[in-house]
Formats: sequence, structure tokens, C-alpha cells
Amino acid sequence: MAFTPQNLTRAREIVARYPVAKSAILPLLHLAQDQDGWVSPDAMEEVGRILDLTPAQVLGVCSFYSMFKREPVGRLVVSVCTNVSCLVNGGPELLRALEDRHLDDDDVSVEEVECIAACDLAPVMQVNYDYHGPVDVEAATTIIDEYKSRAEKANGYGGGKTAWVDEIRWIPVPEVATRVAQVETGELEFADDLNLDAYDRLKGTPNVHTIISRPYYWLVAVFNKKDGLMTNAKLRQAWQAAIDIEPIMKNVAGGHAEFYRMDSSLTPVEIAAWHTKLAGLPWNEHNR
Repeated sequence: MAFTPQNLTRAREIVARYPVAKSAILPLLHLAQDQDGWVSPDAMEEVGRILDLTPAQVLGVCSFYSMFKREPVGRLVVSVCTNVSCLVNGGPELLRALEDRHLDDDDVSVEEVECIAACDLAPVMQVNYDYHGPVDVEAATTIIDEYKSRAEKANGYGGGKTAWVDEIRWIPVPEVATRVAQVETGELEFADDLNLDAYDRLKGTPNVHTIISRPYYWLVAVFNKKDGLMTNAKLRQAWQAAIDIEPIMKNVAGGHAEFYRMDSSLTPVEIAAWHTKLAGLPWNEHNR
């Protein structure tokens, strides 16, 4: 299948980044595979037309890289290594067993690959390029089944899985100020770890929804209990009781009460098994 109008525009934008057009052949092949799940002959011809290359030249590049699929594959691509380390640890047997098991499974495509640089995990396999190893046939089968959507209703991390979007692209943007600006302009759909100073601005920006992650972190005072005054447990308790924690928290949170909460437990309430509401803790009592 040729590029959709939207992807054709993206393809031309990609080509424009390179001083020599044919240098864009790998990203265009990735774009074709992202669109259709494989690189079809029609896609290779279109990439050739865009880059002024023959279909044979495009095929030569596409066939060199095993991650480009030249025929339709299942939703799960299982790659089993049979190179030296995996060869002597049961890789070929693992490959044959998985091929037989998933022969009629349209969701799973099993392929043999050369070394995938995980010899310490031999025999090793990848499921959609996630590494798993060392594995035997039973373990590999369980792992593959866990990638599949289950029949029951979704429940947290378990149960059925529903794809709500067709594609998610993670774009590393190291500079915080750049991430903020890209969210404001709509260039990014999502960004995290933004600076506190940008909160009010983003909160007032149309079409931007701010989310406060809870729990994220908590402040902990650590006493030197080996040397000095704080070897005295009563003194430590007195310090905790006397210090007014809330102004400290408010200052750290830039004055935003929604960024903190007063809770003496070491772990947040969301981790119910470890959270405590023990009465009588010597904490924030403003003793004088």
C-alpha cells in the first residue's frame, strides 16, 4: 500500500531534513512499516519514487535489516536467536517448538534471528523486541501468552487490553523549557517533569490539561543517630514536634497547596499496606 496523504506529507518533511535525499531511506521504510505493519512492494516502489531510487535499491536496504518485514506479520513478533551461545543452549529447539505451537496463530509470528547481543541470556528471545531470557519452551509460551489480550474485562494491569490509540511516539526533549513551549503550541500531546514555575501558565492555557501526579515524592529528615545531639531519641522526637513542617512544604511547592499534603506516614496513603494513621506521633505539634 502506498503512503496515506498524511504520511506522504510526513515523508516529504523527513526527506527535507537531509542534504542528500537518499539518506532518508531508513526513516521512510520505518514510516511505511509503521503504517501497514510491513514494507510492501508498493511501499518500496513509492519510497524509490520519492528518493529517486530504483525498487531494487530500496529492496537491497530493506532486506539487509531484519526489523523490516517484507511480508505481513502478526501483532506479536517473536524473534528467537540461534547464534552460537543460543545454539548450544537450546535455541534451535526453542525456535522449532514455538513455530509448531503458533503455526496457525495469526496474532503471533515466530522468526529465527542472528545474534541479538544478549548472549548472557541464552537461549534468548524477543517479543516485539523486548528481551526475555534465558527461557525454555514452557517459559517462552507463558511470556507470549501474557502479551496477548485476555478475554475478561480490563482490571488495572491485568485482564483484557484495549488499544485506544493507533500510535504513540515518545520524543526525548531534554530541556524543560522546550517541553513547556511545545505543550503550549500543541507540538507535544503530553509532557512530564515540568518546572513548577510553568504550572500557573499551563493551567491557564486553552486546550492544555494539567495533571498532578500523586504520590510523587516526599521529604524526609534523616538524623545522625551515631554521633552528636541526635543520638538522644527524646531530642529527635522533640525536634520533630517543634518544627513547623507546613511552611517548609508550602515553600517547596511554590505556594501551591495542591502540590503537598500533611501526612506523618513515611509512605503515602495510596500504598495502603504501608501507610499508617497511628495516633500520638510526635509530629508537627508546634511545641515551644
